Amino acid sequence: MKGNFDFLYSAFEDEKSILSLFDAAPQAILLIDSQSKIVLVNERVLEVLGYNGDELLGQSLDILLPPQYRERHSLMVEKFLATPRTRQMGQGIDLVALRKDGGQIPVEIGLSYIPSSKGVLIMAVITDIRERKQLEESARKAEKLRSELEKEKELRKLKNTFITMITHDFRNPLNAIRLTVDALEIYCQQISAPKTKHFARLRESLHRLETMIEQIMALGRVEAGQVIFKPEPLQVHDFCRRVAEQFEDRRRIRFSYIGQNQPIMLDPILLDHILSNLLSNAIKYSSDDQEVMLEVNEQADHILIKIHDQGMGIPLGEQIFQAFHRGHNVNGIPGTGLGLSIVKTYTELHGGAVSYESQENIGSTFTVTLPRVQA
Repeated sequence: MKGNFDFLYSAFEDEKSILSLFDAAPQAILLIDSQSKIVLVNERVLEVLGYNGDELLGQSLDILLPPQYRERHSLMVEKFLATPRTRQMGQGIDLVALRKDGGQIPVEIGLSYIPSSKGVLIMAVITDIRERKQLEESARKAEKLRSELEKEKELRKLKNTFITMITHDFRNPLNAIRLTVDALEIYCQQISAPKTKHFARLRESLHRLETMIEQIMALGRVEAGQVIFKPEPLQVHDFCRRVAEQFEDRRRIRFSYIGQNQPIMLDPILLDHILSNLLSNAIKYSSDDQEVMLEVNEQADHILIKIHDQGMGIPLGEQIFQAFHRGHNVNGIPGTGLGLSIVKTYTELHGGAVSYESQENIGSTFTVTLPRVQA
């Protein structure tokens, strides 16, 4: 090996030969003397470090080192010269080089020595590892994301199991309570004056609990991927009117329809949930003397369903389509914060979208847009 190095050093007299050898290398290469002065560089240095070769010749190697590494580097050079051998520099340490523009880049540096009659030269082979570091960082982030997704998947599975268990355990007692209320009402009618108001309150409370359980179960089915879009031909006018009529005992709903009422492919179960949730909210968040409007408009390629109320409205910035979120102005009004999340999901299963406009103390209008697919 010593003879080969001597030959390389003797070839240094032929500048073109040595530059051709260096310039063919894919890495940046520098020759440094024992005083850490740069005596030769190849063209790859320009691409990696941003310098022209002439700018580096005669300069201390410190010009390529961030200030915080210079003192340590001097000690490493002394140690290398004391026991010179070919090796990687700074094994186990993240090395960085200082570019001409002031930027710092991660590098690997291989060191070799060239003993000669004119002294020892150090050959530093610098490999730019930015791309590798970026790939490693991307892989690290991908692994972290995969791990987080796995945890989220497991948590969702546990949550769905919990929801199923809780809702199942609630259903049976609720059914028993309902039967007891029915029996009590019949018994009270036989022995004394009817307590209609009290039983109405009991039934209303039971209805709220049953609605809450239904919504929690619906959310669980959505998150478990168990809700399947099953379209069938629907007469939209007749369907929407029937849903609206189910709320007549709670509020007058003004219904209007523009279109030919031809059969359109929609999922009746999902559409019933969409309309019922929006109508229920419109009634719940407005007073008894305020009208609720349901407007359906068939257009060329889609159907617009608008539900308008004159209630308390929604404050700006509320994330109303997020599960369990409730507006800060609805304190004291029962609700789960699940209805609109379900509406959004069921609308999107149709390939549609839901939006709203609202002003506090004036009212809200929810618009559901569904694709119009002829049966």
